[in-house]
Amino acid sequence: MTKQVVIDTNVVVAGLITGNEESPVCRILDSMLCGRFAFVLSNTLLDEYRRVVLRDTIRNLHGLSPNQVDVILTEIVTNAIIRDPGVASQTAPDPGDNHLWDLLRHTKNV
Repeated sequence: MTKQVVIDTNVVVAGLITGNEESPVCRILDSMLCGRFAFVLSNTLLDEYRRVVLRDTIRNLHGLSPNQVDVILTEIVTNAIIRDPGVASQTAPDPGDNHLWDLLRHTKNV
């Protein structure tokens, strides 16, 4: 069975703004775009990716237009395993990450 991972929004953002193509976050983002490993995504997490990547402060760092961001996110979705863990029930160390923990828990049950 192939292991599935959940990629936090911070990794996607860091992958877009780093100037070092060999950095771990850039390599992870590139691998997501190329489908090199199994990763799980939900509509909620995808919405978070988009919302954060399009924040003015983040956009000033990566310089991408909303259309360019949408192209990147479409490629990510193309290679993702889409799951819906339902209503967040897991208690994460950071309450803002409850959905991530539920999504991760859901991957173990699939």
